[in-house]
Amino acid sequence: MFVVPRRGPAAIGHLRGLIESGDFKPVVDRQYPLDQIVEAYRHVYTARRSATS
Repeated sequence: MFVVPRRGPAAIGHLRGLIESGDFKPVVDRQYPLDQIVEAYRHVYTARRSATS
C-alpha cells in the first residue's frame, strides 16, 4: 500500500511517478453496475477486499 497526497499537482505527480516506475499495480477484482455504487464502496473500504480476491 502507498500514501497518495489528496489534492493538486503533488497528487498527480506522485501517481505519475508510481505509474512510470511500475510501482502502481491496480487490482480490479469485481465490477458493479452503477445502481450498486454503495455496495462497491463498501467492498473497497472494508476488509472484504484483497489483492487475491
